[in-house]
Amino acid sequence: MSLLSARLGHTSLILSTGLAVWLILVFGSGLATYLNYTNFQRSHAALVQSRMHVVAMDLQQQIVANLDLGLRLDQIYDLARMVLHSVAEDPDIVGAGIHDTSGLRLIDTDSNVPPEVPSTWIVSPHQMKGHWHLSQAEYHVYGMPLFNSFNVPIGTLTVRYDRAVDEPVEAMLVMLFRNLLLTAFCFAILIIVGLTLLKRRFFRHLVDLTQRTVILPPSMTVQDHSVPAKSPLALRMEALVNTCDSIESRLRQVADGHGKPQILASEVAGAVSKAPPAAPLQDQQQNQVDSSTDENAAWRELNRGLRLLVALGLLMVLFAAAAVSTLAWLEFRERFEPQLHQKIDTLGQSLARSLERLHAQGIPLDRLKGVTTYFDHLREENPELAYVAIVKERGSSLEMRRSGSDYSNDSEEAAGDLLLHKSGAFPEQAWRYLQDAPLDGSHQDSRHEEARLLILKNFIDRTILLRAVDGSVVARLHLGQDRRFVDRMVREVWWDLGTVLLVILLITFELMLFVMNSRIRGPISAILSLSNQIRNGDFSQRLMVHGTDEIGRLSAALNASLDRINDFFQRMRDASRNNPDLRAAVVYLEQRVKFADSASATTVVGDRLAIIRWPFFLFIFAESLSLSFFPLFVEQLYTPMSGVPQGLAIGLPISLFMLVWALSLPPGGFWSDQVGRKRAFLTGAVIASIGLLMTAFSQGILDLMLWRSLTAVGYGLVFITVQGYVVDHSLPTQRARAMAMFLAVFFGGSLCGAAIGGIVSERIGFAPVFLISAGLGMLAALFVGRYISRSPANPSRKTEKLRVRNVLTLARNRRFLAMTIFNAIPAKMALTGFLFFAMPLYLKSLGLSPGDIGRVMMSYGLAMILLSPLVGLLADIWGRRHYFVLTGGLLAALAIMLITLQPGPIASVLSILLLGAAHAIGISPQLALVMEWSKEEIAEIGPGTVMGIFRLLERIGNVLGPIIISLLIAALGFSGAFTVFSVYLLISMLLFAGILFFYRKSYAVTETAKERS
Repeated sequence: MSLLSARLGHTSLILSTGLAVWLILVFGSGLATYLNYTNFQRSHAALVQSRMHVVAMDLQQQIVANLDLGLRLDQIYDLARMVLHSVAEDPDIVGAGIHDTSGLRLIDTDSNVPPEVPSTWIVSPHQMKGHWHLSQAEYHVYGMPLFNSFNVPIGTLTVRYDRAVDEPVEAMLVMLFRNLLLTAFCFAILIIVGLTLLKRRFFRHLVDLTQRTVILPPSMTVQDHSVPAKSPLALRMEALVNTCDSIESRLRQVADGHGKPQILASEVAGAVSKAPPAAPLQDQQQNQVDSSTDENAAWRELNRGLRLLVALGLLMVLFAAAAVSTLAWLEFRERFEPQLHQKIDTLGQSLARSLERLHAQGIPLDRLKGVTTYFDHLREENPELAYVAIVKERGSSLEMRRSGSDYSNDSEEAAGDLLLHKSGAFPEQAWRYLQDAPLDGSHQDSRHEEARLLILKNFIDRTILLRAVDGSVVARLHLGQDRRFVDRMVREVWWDLGTVLLVILLITFELMLFVMNSRIRGPISAILSLSNQIRNGDFSQRLMVHGTDEIGRLSAALNASLDRINDFFQRMRDASRNNPDLRAAVVYLEQRVKFADSASATTVVGDRLAIIRWPFFLFIFAESLSLSFFPLFVEQLYTPMSGVPQGLAIGLPISLFMLVWALSLPPGGFWSDQVGRKRAFLTGAVIASIGLLMTAFSQGILDLMLWRSLTAVGYGLVFITVQGYVVDHSLPTQRARAMAMFLAVFFGGSLCGAAIGGIVSERIGFAPVFLISAGLGMLAALFVGRYISRSPANPSRKTEKLRVRNVLTLARNRRFLAMTIFNAIPAKMALTGFLFFAMPLYLKSLGLSPGDIGRVMMSYGLAMILLSPLVGLLADIWGRRHYFVLTGGLLAALAIMLITLQPGPIASVLSILLLGAAHAIGISPQLALVMEWSKEEIAEIGPGTVMGIFRLLERIGNVLGPIIISLLIAALGFSGAFTVFSVYLLISMLLFAGILFFYRKSYAVTETAKERS
């Protein structure tokens, strides 16, 4: 091999890892770019649609006024003029029309359109609750239903506007894409520099390892000794290679009939005993040296380097996403404000025409009734509108009240001026300007000759002259645009971006961990574990090969060597039937070495728990994409059902999913024990993906319930399988930590899925999101199929199907029963009843928007993600897991009681945070404690069945929580309901503590009696 090819081979693992990290970082930045784009697109579309709403509402009010006189649509004589006039109200409107409920056009500004509207414009009567919007190739369509005086739908008016309004969005997309390319280039430079620096300090062991194992001929002899092996890990691998080569060489001699079998067999056994042990290493130039300290230090150093690489990757993604977001919203302000000016102008012109029509009908402006109330309603619908006022002649300070330094609030009148109607505080600066402002049209806006702008510190005052029929000015209409509205909007968007950044960091973190574990840490750990197995005389295991880099080629070569070793031994065994000396050698080896061919060999894997994280996260992420919009999706499919209220019908698929999920856990745990975790995960993921796929094509609630039930079966099977996998591959002393990891991954996937799904659904609709979910579910199955090894056979594992006697067996375990009734069920009631059901309603009653409610609710998941791993670690270190469970339960009661002591948004945030912390403390060690307390039952009915029964029983709290909380709220209100529920949680924890105390006391007495006997 040439020096150049050797160098390329030496660095292929590091280069491929660097490429994988670069792709992950670009993916994270791309996700941030997409989410920024969708945020801007959503805000821009809402603003443009609100402009069209003003025009459509004005036209609708004119039509309704005629309908209230008893006229039909075809009897309104000036209907065509009304529609034509609406088109002139906004320069971006290209057409308008009216069609009946069957889709037949009654009138349209474009005479060349077909007589019937497209089928997508026809809305069924039970869906005609408000406006709708469609995007087509030539234009956008904004529709609004028309009802007669009996509230019967009779048609729809539509406003078509030019797609040129999307130019700011397209310009934003170009800018974001350009920034993404620049970010990707910067990432490449930073990764090259970072890997170069890390290679010298942390990854020298990896470099040495890849250099020593770059070429492996069939004999497994290391050829490249020109590169000094400085790393203990590399020496360990080289010693393993040489051991396999030595054993293979001797077995080949015996199998080929050369040499004395017994001598060669003893040499094989000696080579096995001299294989690289768990602690000491073989030094090829010295005698055996105990270098376990060096090897452990090298392993820790490599792990520190990997963790540092993950941390640097997260920092780079965070910085890039923040930079992209900042640039995006600076651009947003520049492009958003002109659209906002246009909306205020359209609103003002529409309002001015309505006032002028009333004045033309002989109604003086100063005698109009309900104008202030209408203005107040107008400002509520348009929060960017700070004030609306009608000023006769030069205005007046009449009825003005002081509300701050920016406003004129004195009660004195300015001579000759009169304020007719107003809503909101009129700014003093505008008032002083109007004292001297002429009515000759100076300072006019270029778009409308009757309007002019006044730029103030915090407002933009738009003045529109109201004229009589003879053209004389009778009053001025003032609309004040709040310049701080965009600032408030940007601040709200930054909260959204904070959510987006959190989601991006979580996804990037899981991907980075997966890459580091699957490509470097896991394979090296597996090779070291195989070395220990060979030291113990076990040649029955093989390595999983994940790639063609140096570690992958080393793993493949070791597997091939082990296959040849087992093949040579099988040839020895076959030839020993007629050869006593050879037979004695075979017996000698069988007593000291374990052989197995490739078909019956088991797979040795490094860190199994680290490998399962990403597939499980991806699966939960896929299923959670619909969490934020699923009720809305069900509402779309709703059709009136005889005897079933709409609210109940919409809730049925959700309730059925929870029920089927709970019922699937016990049989799923039993089946997972029987067939192995890998097969169970694959089966569950495929079933869930099929259910998600068919959900996208649901035509009604009944078939939706069927497919959601199928999804729940797969979801429950994966959920209980991963729990069993965690239990299988974690030591009892580390089980709480492992279950904390399980919970953190679960809530991380749920949080990310719900956030991303809501954003994506606004772009592509609800049904396509389910298609994406199905694809991601299958992708999770592919990861498991490739990276998770087949579970080893365990004939000694006792498994039982779910039977009543199994439940009764566990019910005789007092600690299990106390845990279930007084801890697990109340915890689930607090989760579903208080957090998921009551808190959204309570926060809405406080005036919080849906976005604010979502951000507040996220604090629970954040507390779970951040605290669960730490709590699991402390529970394993300190032991006494029941103290953690008790503490978590007491904190949960305190969290709910906190709202009753100090109601309000801040207390709500603290309450939810404290509840998340309480569940992180109490739930993380929960399953580990159940498994510890149920050892006898596990031996009798199996771990999967025990876990399934426990999860089934605790799901009773999921069902009862919303029902009980809703009844309490109806009877006592929010404060009373929360007080009663917190007292219930407190009493449950006190009973749980009392049962544990008396059980431990009786257990101590029993143990003392046994010792005396």
